[in-house]
Amino acid sequence: MITQSKIINFESSVFHVQRSDKSDDEYEDAYSISDDNLIFALADGTSDSIYQKELATMLVSEFVSNPICLDGMKDKFVKWLEPIQKRWQELIDWEKLPYYKEAKAKIGAFSTLLAVRVTTHQTRSIVCLATTTHQTRSIVCLAVGDTCMFVVSKDGFVSFPVSSTADFNNNPYLLGSYSKYNIQLKQHIQTTRVAVDDGDLIVMATDAFSNWFLTELQKGEKPWTRFENLDQGGFNGLIQSLRNSKDIRDDDTTAIFIAVRT
Repeated sequence: MITQSKIINFESSVFHVQRSDKSDDEYEDAYSISDDNLIFALADGTSDSIYQKELATMLVSEFVSNPICLDGMKDKFVKWLEPIQKRWQELIDWEKLPYYKEAKAKIGAFSTLLAVRVTTHQTRSIVCLATTTHQTRSIVCLAVGDTCMFVVSKDGFVSFPVSSTADFNNNPYLLGSYSKYNIQLKQHIQTTRVAVDDGDLIVMATDAFSNWFLTELQKGEKPWTRFENLDQGGFNGLIQSLRNSKDIRDDDTTAIFIAVRT
């Protein structure tokens, strides 16, 4: 009996560019990807808070190095978040903090978080004495805020957690660096599971890119094709062109493209 297997892999590429009035080291998004390309995290630190890049970096790094089950995990997520909040508070040297930063530090930092894990199920079928093992892949996603994920397939697209451009606003719920902000957190954690297959494309992006990408999708366009075969320089140029034409908001912009392949 011959055994054949169909293995699904995930190939990722990341592009990012800071807001046009910022320098490279003022870029405040953060992302992390596991070595096996099965865990992804993206966060957007809000520019009106303090040490927001540090919070965003802690969130994505911790999720990839210490992931939690995303199914039915809202209570666990609050507990998972608390050590990160503690570490953020410990990085502040309160005695040397200038007075004009102290007030902001007491309010804390804020960030979105989009976390994605790939799950695998194997099925077997026998045809003409040949056993074929097929991997069925799904992605389980958690989101707090308006950093979004899109799954584009031959059957259409999925947009999560924002499903309409009208839902983008300047006041999304955010993760805070103090546990006092956890009181209503469970109400704002959103999760979903999406089956994926060969040829699908997963896009994770911060809000400015997500708003533009969803606008194009809802018009029936194929915006992902504009980024095929681009390097970082090409990405920067395309985003700047979209900013010049007012098609995309001028903000820190990060996009992770994940191709599903066999």
